Amino acid sequence: MLAWGTNKGVVLYVLLFIATNFVNKYVLSVLKFTYPTIFQGWQTLMGAIVLRLLSLTGKLEINSDIDRFTLLKWSPGLFSFVISIYSGSKALAVLPIPIFMSLLTVVDFIFHVTDLAISKKIPSAKKCGLLMFILLSSVMVSWTDPQFVETGYFWMAVHILSSGCYIIYSKVFKSCIEISELGRLYANYIYSFIVLAPCSYFLGDALAAREFPFLYFYKFYVGCALSGVFGVCLAVCAIQIKDSQLCLSMSLAQSSAWAKVAVSISSLPFFEMVPNVKNTIWVVACLTAATLCAEYIDESDDSKKKLDGNDIKLPSMMTTFESV
Repeated sequence: MLAWGTNKGVVLYVLLFIATNFVNKYVLSVLKFTYPTIFQGWQTLMGAIVLRLLSLTGKLEINSDIDRFTLLKWSPGLFSFVISIYSGSKALAVLPIPIFMSLLTVVDFIFHVTDLAISKKIPSAKKCGLLMFILLSSVMVSWTDPQFVETGYFWMAVHILSSGCYIIYSKVFKSCIEISELGRLYANYIYSFIVLAPCSYFLGDALAAREFPFLYFYKFYVGCALSGVFGVCLAVCAIQIKDSQLCLSMSLAQSSAWAKVAVSISSLPFFEMVPNVKNTIWVVACLTAATLCAEYIDESDDSKKKLDGNDIKLPSMMTTFESV
């Protein structure tokens, strides 16, 4: 059980994860605002503004003065981030949330495999079994989907590949990237807005959006504003959990796995989904495998964490969202 006093960051992360995906799904699927260059451009602009305000008010320490050479070394990460958010928006507009979250566990698979490769450890049979089952169950989720839409799965595949590239580059070249996590996030937002703003014109989204039927509907603007604010708060919260996870009973990987389960279940009364028995079984199996994998891998590394306990850095920013 989570203790609110020491794990409020984890609880906040799960709540923000649910809120962010709910708002995004509402705008993309219910209102059918399927213009990702505009939607993601707006989100990244809002994210950059919020981060800048938090930095100016002293809530966060962000080094925005990044030299060109350092930024150049991070350019593959910037490119992967833009593709990831664009494709993720396209996929979420089509796929039901439980299926989207089930397929997103493949990114968790890439995360764990990359960690194993970097540490050069031989995984146990249990660990290998869980990782392989994540892949198998994610394939079966798509195979048994009664609402299979080819374009949705195409963009989901692009999202998984680009997110995987982002993770691999961040981990493999970690020592070469002289930018903090918050600095990377700020750079990602600025770069994404710079790229997506002109793309919205060249790809025709800017002109097509003029015919959007809810263009003057107040819920549309509220949804867009909340999506940007929730998104950046979720990202910052994730970074803070990652930096201080030794002080918490749940790591970021565990928090993310449980958040996927929570948003999948809570989305069922609000968003349309036409499941069948086989598809439901594989969705449950996939999310369960990802959760068990996060729990098991973190437990197996627990002894190593305790040995490094003297180097624990107490969370200094977990009160950020309370005072904003």
